[in-house]
Amino acid sequence: MVAGQINRALDFVRDAVNEAGALWWSFFDWLALVEWRQLYVTWFLALAFGIFLHLGEAAVWFVLISFGVKVLAGGKRRAELMAKEAADKANVATLERRLMEAQMAALQAQVEPHFLFNTLALIGQLIETDPKEAARVHAHLIEYLRSSLPQMRGGRGGTLGKQLELSRAYLPSCRRA
Repeated sequence: MVAGQINRALDFVRDAVNEAGALWWSFFDWLALVEWRQLYVTWFLALAFGIFLHLGEAAVWFVLISFGVKVLAGGKRRAELMAKEAADKANVATLERRLMEAQMAALQAQVEPHFLFNTLALIGQLIETDPKEAARVHAHLIEYLRSSLPQMRGGRGGTLGKQLELSRAYLPSCRRA
């Protein structure tokens, strides 16, 4: 019975210390980020209400402690918070870039089979109507597939130059289409 009461009392103290620590760090972060002009207004209000509520000594301590913390550690903490915010933005940008790359890869995976089947259908039609042109389109298709096969296996979009090379290999076959 007594052990249970002691455990509950210890839990209460631990929770109070954790909440006080969280409150301190919230105050510390606010103090690091608040502009001096806003801090002056806060000090004025703290002193005015402190005098009105007969808590003048506590208000003076608040002003002195907050001034000391702002001067001694506020700049460093502000820099840390701004660096963390910049790192978070960089992480978001990286995730957005990866998402865009994945969407482009999915789109390319959908387009490539259509391109191949359409080109094969064109070659089939040209075999009946213009065998010479069918042979030319067939040669361009082979050139395109040879050019694109390494990047299909690697799973990367390649450089702009590589994309232009692929387009040049493909486009001559489309003149007739």
